[in-house]
Amino acid sequence: MPETADGYTVNLDGLETWTRDADDPALKALREGFKEMGKTQGAVDDALDALRVLSKAGLIPPPFDAQAEVAKLGDGGAERMKDVETFLRALHDRGELDPDEFAELMSVVPTAAGVRGFEKLRKAMSQDNTKVDPPADPPADPRAAKLAEARALRMDPKYETDPEFRKRADRAYQAAFE
Repeated sequence: MPETADGYTVNLDGLETWTRDADDPALKALREGFKEMGKTQGAVDDALDALRVLSKAGLIPPPFDAQAEVAKLGDGGAERMKDVETFLRALHDRGELDPDEFAELMSVVPTAAGVRGFEKLRKAMSQDNTKVDPPADPPADPRAAKLAEARALRMDPKYETDPEFRKRADRAYQAAFE
């Protein structure tokens, strides 16, 4: 085990979307956490291998890239983000948003989609929107029926006692996510 947190090697090869520079606070937190937990370098490598498996399977999202989000907004992206932040701060300072509401809404400000969404909402609020059509029902998720059926199979008492039934139920559950 390394003597200091800086002694851990955090090899992100194969996790290109997770590549971080050496001074990244996330890497520092990982190293310090591994040291606090008394993890060996081998355990660290195993954890990173698990991340590689999850990343390759598309089960974990790539890390947040603030610069890429600003770039998605084009010229003036940073100013657009600041404008939305100022708008929300003003609402909070006037007491129109409580701290929890403010924090929740501020959580989308760092993303391009969040900024564009707020800009559209503000534009819509400034227009005469006395009549708003209700949203259309979302399209049915084709997996929903399969998932409901698979969950029902897992709730059946035979799931705990009949190995063949359990295998069939597990296959149905896996098929719901294919």
